[in-house]
Amino acid sequence: VVRRARPCVAALEWEECNGCQLLRPQQGRPRAMVHFLGGVLVSPAPQVAYRYMLEQMAGRGYLVVATPYAVDFDYRKPAAEILDKFDGARSTLANEYGGALPLLSLGHSLGALMQTLLYCTYSDYAEACAGSALVSWNNKPVSDAIPLFEQLFVPALGPLNGPLEQAPAVGCRHSQGHA
Repeated sequence: VVRRARPCVAALEWEECNGCQLLRPQQGRPRAMVHFLGGVLVSPAPQVAYRYMLEQMAGRGYLVVATPYAVDFDYRKPAAEILDKFDGARSTLANEYGGALPLLSLGHSLGALMQTLLYCTYSDYAEACAGSALVSWNNKPVSDAIPLFEQLFVPALGPLNGPLEQAPAVGCRHSQGHA
């Protein structure tokens, strides 16, 4: 069975909410809140790069909260920035909708890795998530993850060679002791 996507809904408007980009469903109480994080190159503007997909979700009754973030090779920094922004937006929206909505986390590429770090590092976030969709992330060194990195990017980014090659590892505290 092939499911066709609904036509993109042009009437949907993005709003700013505590540093996050918000897209509301057209009518009624949302089914759930989707917290979205985009990939490395478009992390500052997920509502632009992933517009079609996110508008499709809002068109199906989901409240979409896309959190822009600055990339840092110490992944703990963007994770903390993301959580701070998202907690503010989530609190505002809980007051507006008369209580917390079910939370679904969604991330692509580095956004998927950030969702994993949020889940592993912040137990309140993990406990609030009813489900997660993590699309296309890896934990390889950048030289293994990006084809021709050594040949093309290293010469162009000379002074950043060391930090790009050795991103710090962040452990998953939340899952310790679980099989």
